[in-house]
Amino acid sequence: MKVFLFSREKILEKHIRKIMISVNNKKLCRGVQKEYVESSLQQDDMLLLLMCPKNRNVYGFATLELKMPVLHIELMGTNKSKKLGLSGIGRELIRIIIEYAKINMFEKISLKSVNQSFDFYQKMGFEYDEIVVAEEGFSNLQAMESPIVMYMKLG
Repeated sequence: MKVFLFSREKILEKHIRKIMISVNNKKLCRGVQKEYVESSLQQDDMLLLLMCPKNRNVYGFATLELKMPVLHIELMGTNKSKKLGLSGIGRELIRIIIEYAKINMFEKISLKSVNQSFDFYQKMGFEYDEIVVAEEGFSNLQAMESPIVMYMKLG
């Protein structure tokens, strides 16, 4: 698996299409509305991709907003296919994001998590901040559970 990090001006339509194909096939971002995913891919400051160089399949991605002193993870999607033996993709994405944030002197990383991902982010070192009103972009099933704001202080 290979890591690609693209700034806003370098995110190509082919990368967005590749991710959206996986979203449409329910391999990435299950439970999140397609429009929210596409909007995030087109508007956020950076795109982090974990991709197989041979078949060019996307196995994980994150969109990031860079507003000093906070790096905000707007959206993160991973392929959790048991058939392919994929595990640890989310951990790898978070590890790369933390490394990038430290190198670029961010003080904090923030994100919004749905309830079912809360434990994962807590294990990765994020702390609970506050429950916010469910916002557009989460499917009806997840809209019942308010996204939880979490953060990690760096340094």
